[in-house]
Amino acid sequence: MNLNDFTKLSESREVQLKPDRPSLLVCSTSWTPDEDFSILLKALQKYDESEDIYPKLICVITGRGLLKYHYQHKILKLKWKKVSIITPWLENNYYPLLLTCADLGVCLHVSSSGLDLPMKMIDMYGVCLPVCAFDFKW
Repeated sequence: MNLNDFTKLSESREVQLKPDRPSLLVCSTSWTPDEDFSILLKALQKYDESEDIYPKLICVITGRGLLKYHYQHKILKLKWKKVSIITPWLENNYYPLLLTCADLGVCLHVSSSGLDLPMKMIDMYGVCLPVCAFDFKW
């Protein structure tokens, strides 16, 4: 992922979003069994197989945890045309910057009560990022 994929410098030296830039999806995680990444991978597979009218997509899955290497191994085997996945660990000061640049946040946290919102969703709401989440009751 390169900033030149998303922005350009105008003739007046202003940074502007490229009209053909890829979309940026962010999924924050602790890489634990209560977050089923197969759901996200299946959705990304369908997106990759969709018509070419949709933009390329960069999916950033952040965090640390026990299942990170398991899913990184699966991700390395994927050969997609339109979807790229990266799995960085971001320091605290970079995480909010990533969220403010994203087009959509994804939360795979499963709540036993259906009521508790994880902090990752609160972080996304805090920067007005739309969030796609798994079955929360409001």
